[in-house]
Amino acid sequence: MNKTYNNSANVTKRALCLIMSLVMFALLAVLCVDTALASGNLSVTTGSGGHVHIIVTKSDGTKVEDYLTSGATTTSLASGDTITLNANPVGTTFAGWEGDVTAAQRNSAYLSISYAGSGNLSFTATFGQTPPPQGTSRSITQSSSQTLGSVSFSTHSAVAGDPVTVTANPSSSRYALSHWEIINTTTQRSITPTTSGNSATFIMQDGNVTVRAVFYDTWYGYGPYGPGYSWSNSDLYSIYLNYYASSWLSWETFLQYVYAGYYTDQWWYYGSGWPYYGTDYGYWNDGWWYGSTVNNVTTRVNNSGWGTASASRSSAARGSTVTVTARPNSGYRFAYWEVVSGNISLSNIYSSSATFTMPSSGNVSVRAVFEVAGRSNVTATVNNSSWGSAVTNLSNAAPGSMVTLTASPFSGYRFSHWEVLTGNAAISNINSPVATFTMPSGSVSVRAVFDGSWNWNWNTISARVNNPSWGSATASAANAAVGTAVTLQATPFAGYRFVRWETVSGSAVVDQEFSPTATFIMPNGSVDIRAVFTEIPGMNPAPPLTGGFDSVSPMGGEASMWARYDVDIAIGFGIVPPQLQSQYTRNITRAEFCALAVAMYERITRREITGREAFFDTNDVNVQKAAAIGLIFGVGGGRFAPDSILTREQAAAIMVRLATLVGRPLPSNASGFSVDFTDVSDWARTSVSQIQGAGVMRGVGGSYFAPRDACTREQSIVSMLRLFNMIDG
Repeated sequence: MNKTYNNSANVTKRALCLIMSLVMFALLAVLCVDTALASGNLSVTTGSGGHVHIIVTKSDGTKVEDYLTSGATTTSLASGDTITLNANPVGTTFAGWEGDVTAAQRNSAYLSISYAGSGNLSFTATFGQTPPPQGTSRSITQSSSQTLGSVSFSTHSAVAGDPVTVTANPSSSRYALSHWEIINTTTQRSITPTTSGNSATFIMQDGNVTVRAVFYDTWYGYGPYGPGYSWSNSDLYSIYLNYYASSWLSWETFLQYVYAGYYTDQWWYYGSGWPYYGTDYGYWNDGWWYGSTVNNVTTRVNNSGWGTASASRSSAARGSTVTVTARPNSGYRFAYWEVVSGNISLSNIYSSSATFTMPSSGNVSVRAVFEVAGRSNVTATVNNSSWGSAVTNLSNAAPGSMVTLTASPFSGYRFSHWEVLTGNAAISNINSPVATFTMPSGSVSVRAVFDGSWNWNWNTISARVNNPSWGSATASAANAAVGTAVTLQATPFAGYRFVRWETVSGSAVVDQEFSPTATFIMPNGSVDIRAVFTEIPGMNPAPPLTGGFDSVSPMGGEASMWARYDVDIAIGFGIVPPQLQSQYTRNITRAEFCALAVAMYERITRREITGREAFFDTNDVNVQKAAAIGLIFGVGGGRFAPDSILTREQAAAIMVRLATLVGRPLPSNASGFSVDFTDVSDWARTSVSQIQGAGVMRGVGGSYFAPRDACTREQSIVSMLRLFNMIDG
């Protein structure tokens, strides 16, 4: 009996073990499946015109950060990760997200998403003006150049694809319809209608449309075979005998001009009357006018594959009105007109349809300049092609692109300055043969001006002061040969003191920058040097400062003598926070440098940074702002180390980012950079090169930059002022 019971118990135990094993196996399988499903990839892409700051916070609190300035990046994900995306437009506006976003998230520049392990995620940040949605109603209006009648419309607004009917209404029976001009003003392209009598029907495109009915005067006519009156040769000969046979005009010349088809300015007929001998070397009566000067009109284009150009007449008499029309091909757009030859002035060089008055003499040639849609042309010319040449690194560029100009004088001449002929370009240094500008919206034409009377051996010297009421400055010579030693003398007036010498232009290096008596060796080129004076505290009443800001005295003592003037100027410009206006020789911390950089960013952009990025070890709002726009990063683990001392190479990297974020990136091959520092960290080498090449920071001698040395408050303020003057000056 006991044996049977034991056997049954053993069987029961084995069954339970088997069931438990199956359960464990099933749980492991589920866990494996869950693990496989609980991972994926995050793909982020940024369009042109902005950057994206990406933070993936893992379940253990660690962070994976990336600052995407262009292209795309991919990051692995696991269930429980938190994704933070912050889109930062640069010189544009944020247009929205595309990809795995909800309608509520689409237009928010800041996204915070919890990943639940549901596969891959993809996000694309777009910048610029948001294109109008399909189906947007656009306007249809009469052209402002409509004459001799009016246009009536079946509707004054329509969406793309809708048919629109227009009707020409001449102001009197004297005028008749010649043709239609229907223009999409958004794309500057013509629309071809279907015509029937005085009406026409066209299909609405996505863009505003202007319509012009072009009428002609039936009293004038176009010659014997055009609209208007059609005279036989016998009729014309009768007119010739009655009015012109006694003049110098031959029958053959008379026919030549009648058959040429001119009207309104050469020939017209509107009644009978006596012959009248007119002025301007022509013949005029109530029936006909013969203009004595007829010259050719030709049109050209900058690229025959980009569009076409035409004139309303191939030749015209003096005083005639000629219309030129440019029509871009698909993928291109009209930019402006250039006058190649002829003494004319176009009504609007930026309009695809422009007019001019035929001059008293000479042929006329105009050129239509087209450009790639989304990009604009860049051209460089010279004031005298025998004195030098000028080139650009880009023949066309998108708005926001950096364009480099290079002027090369020929032997015996020198470069003087750059001139902007067309376009809204701000050249970084108009007096430098190598200069840059940020491409605006629209084409740009610049000219390099060379000096043809320059003497290679002698150059001018100008010594001036920052305030003529505070002191005077002189140089030992008004001009000097290359290699000559020049002595400078600064004399402060009562109540003021000398601070230092500043080289305004030229490559002179003053050997004793802080001494009122100093010398330099004359370089190859003219030199402009300024003596900087300042008031002695307590010696003079404090008059109000000019320049749009109030005087702010440094708190807690003055800065070092070499920095005192620049610190005062920086405070006046509003780029030094109050908490940094004292203890100028103290080393600056990471948090303090954030306050300085944020103050300058908001001063230049004229808007407050609204984004915030939190850290565990600081609640400093300037740190949170700077991190939110990608100006500075944490040290890992959600920490920032706000009280750590900032090094020189770290300061250089932050200022390079700052210049980029405000839309004025420093060139990577700045002309002023000539030192290859050997002690700079690999990660900071490019930033140090850019900041030194731009003249914002300098080395400490030889090939050394001292990258890991601390920055003082006054050093940081002076460097930031130099960057401010480059960007906003």
